[in-house]
Amino acid sequence: MIRAILVMASFIFTACEKSTGELGLEEVIDSKAFLGIKKNVQILAYTAPFDSIVTKGAAREISGAYIDPVFGKVKAAFNTHLLLSLLDPDFGDAPICDSVVMLIAYDGYYADTSAPVTFVVNELGEFLDPDTTYHSNYVFDLGVELGRVTTIPRPNTKVYDRGKLVSPSLKLKLDKSYFQNQLINASRLAKQFFGTNEEFITHMYGFQLSTEGFGSGLSYFDIANLNSLVRVYYRESAADTVAKSYEMYYGIFSSGNYVSVNSFEQDHSIASFDLNMQDTINGEATLYVQAMGGVCARLKLPDMKMYADSGFIINKAELIVPVREGSVGRFLPPNQLLLLEDKGDVKQLVENRRFYNGQFYGSPTGGAMVYGELRGKKYTFLITRLVNQHINSTDTLYPLILIPASSASQGWRVVLNGLHDPYEPMEFNIYYTKTKK
Repeated sequence: MIRAILVMASFIFTACEKSTGELGLEEVIDSKAFLGIKKNVQILAYTAPFDSIVTKGAAREISGAYIDPVFGKVKAAFNTHLLLSLLDPDFGDAPICDSVVMLIAYDGYYADTSAPVTFVVNELGEFLDPDTTYHSNYVFDLGVELGRVTTIPRPNTKVYDRGKLVSPSLKLKLDKSYFQNQLINASRLAKQFFGTNEEFITHMYGFQLSTEGFGSGLSYFDIANLNSLVRVYYRESAADTVAKSYEMYYGIFSSGNYVSVNSFEQDHSIASFDLNMQDTINGEATLYVQAMGGVCARLKLPDMKMYADSGFIINKAELIVPVREGSVGRFLPPNQLLLLEDKGDVKQLVENRRFYNGQFYGSPTGGAMVYGELRGKKYTFLITRLVNQHINSTDTLYPLILIPASSASQGWRVVLNGLHDPYEPMEFNIYYTKTKK
């Protein structure tokens, strides 16, 4: 009897259900509405240089250099302030600087750390303005060299500092005569610079940490870490036998609200692609995307106005970009790619969500790397809203750009399959249904 009731109830429910007509929703697969007819649309895609990016206040600091057989030469350095831990310091009547030690806490690495690296610290030769927006290709004037060390980076190995184990850090000695003159002597002869850190950074501009030659990767640093500091050892007079120490920190304020600028340089002259020979008419089979203001994939969608007033409804529009098999190695691909509209001077993030009353509604665009069958990797973007906006308005469909997320604080790079890849080309798919007429 129970079985009969359930069967009858199912029949009544089905009989009362309204028809969806020709919207393509009448087919149900695994309890998900069928999206309609899938159409693969041809797009144009090639590799292009990317404009410089804002690197002031990046999530981490980067220093290093390496040669990538695919992307060419990569160099990175960072620039920041040196700050007073205590204002108006008093070093004594006739103080003498004995030594200066610098520690900068590691925050990971990119590629690998197998080769020795020569880290070089230079005084900044110009004022690092907290109110200026700096970009990745800005070249700072440099002053005197303050110190250097050749070492194999060990971002996962703790180091000893004054007999105690502290965070994995780069450790090196700095020029004591520089700190004798610019810090200890100046604290008495130029007191007007030592009352606030805002004044102090106009006296000591700060420093740049770079590398000499090429290693095997990039080192990430965290200058906000409490173990990141410069320690000045001094005696209050030549007769004193007990040394004292004074600590300096990085950034703009010792509270941790710091300013730093990453500087990047890419040389694509030995890369496996030629930016001057890209097929901008038919597109390329391989695309190259790089963080740090390197290169990007440039995409041009076709004119979609043919779907306007045609009785078609675009239910879904997606962009699928596979990672080239065998292209990763020690150079990890980005966890996420960003899709931008190139509106000339403005690069606007493509959002699949609607912003209303201070909140986003709907699903995000996507772009996170996912693993497919046989560990294949790909990035998928939902751009339904962008396509429908173009179809149903007079909005211009601008070219699109693919760049890694966190480009100012990561060394990501990735090789992607273009439209003409013979095995797994990138796809631009639309799912549409036709309304009744």
